[in-house]
Amino acid sequence: MNALVPIILLILAGGTFFGYVDNTYTKVKELQKEKATYDEALENAKKAVSKFESLQQQYNSIPLESVEQIKRFLPDNIDNIRLIIDLNGIALRHGMTLKTIAIDGGGDTSKKPMSGDTSVLESGIGTVGVSFSVNGSYDNFLAFIKDIEKSMRLVDVSSISVSTPVPGKTTSQYNVSVKTYWLK
Repeated sequence: MNALVPIILLILAGGTFFGYVDNTYTKVKELQKEKATYDEALENAKKAVSKFESLQQQYNSIPLESVEQIKRFLPDNIDNIRLIIDLNGIALRHGMTLKTIAIDGGGDTSKKPMSGDTSVLESGIGTVGVSFSVNGSYDNFLAFIKDIEKSMRLVDVSSISVSTPVPGKTTSQYNVSVKTYWLK
C-alpha cells in the first residue's frame, strides 16, 4: 500500500497537469498573443492620434485668410453657378458677357454638383468643364484670358476658337472651353 500512494499521487499530478494546467497554459499563451496584437493596435492608434494632433496644430497655425484662399483655389465642392458668376464678372470687367454657357463632364460623384455632370480623377480631385462664348475685341479678349489666368480659382483653358468679325465690326466671337477642379 505504501508503494501505491506515490503512484496514485503521480497519476493525480499528471492528470492535473494534462487536464487543467496544460489547457490553462495554452489559453494563457493564446491570450498573451492576442494581448500583443491589441498592444500593437493601441500603439498604432496612439501614433495616429499624435500625427493627427500634429497636423491639426499645423492646420490651425495657418492664417484664416490663407485657408480661405486655398478653399477658393481648390474648393471641396463644385458650385457651377458661382464659377459662372466669377467668369462672367471677369468678362464684364472687359466689356463682354458670357453667352451659350454649357456645363460638361462625366461620371457620378459622391458630392452632387448644383447642375451638370462632373468627372472625378482617381486622385480624389474632381473636374468640371464649362464652355461659353463671348463677343469683343481681341485686346479685351486677351485681357479677359489673362484675368482668368490670374483668378483665385484653378482654371485650365482647354480650347479657344475664334469667329472672324463681320465686315464693318471690330468684335469677334470667341468660343472658350475651360476646366476647373475641386476636391471630392
